[in-house]
Amino acid sequence: MSNLTQAGYERLSAELGELEARRIQAVMLVEEAQGAGDVAENPDVGIALAELARIDARVKTVQRTLRGAVVSDGAGGDVVEIGCVVTLSIDGDDDEIFFFGSLEDRREGFDTLTEGSDLGKIIKGKAVGDVCDSGRGYTIEIKEISAD
Repeated sequence: MSNLTQAGYERLSAELGELEARRIQAVMLVEEAQGAGDVAENPDVGIALAELARIDARVKTVQRTLRGAVVSDGAGGDVVEIGCVVTLSIDGDDDEIFFFGSLEDRREGFDTLTEGSDLGKIIKGKAVGDVCDSGRGYTIEIKEISAD
């Protein structure tokens, strides 16, 4: 099961459509390369097959993610939840800013902090000003939460 924002779900759905179109092109390239003579002596066949395998693997991953997705209505900004951007101070060090969500739902310009990670488990549901004990000798302060 993957927790995704609506925007993340839509991005993955669009990627799946693009992958399916690229797969058709890759199949045609394989057929073309195979028709160009001795397959054993044609490196284009191997290249085309490798590209097709890469596309197929990503299609399976995206399909599996979309099938098992729980789509959230987005972060409201009051607590750390899927789809928010959270600013943390870890053990009093400089602030670090993260997108809180699935790796498949990541946002450009932010490191992604997943809810299943050790740190994600600690801060999920916490509010601005909360100071959490890591259980490993350091603290995490929630400095700011914003909707994506």
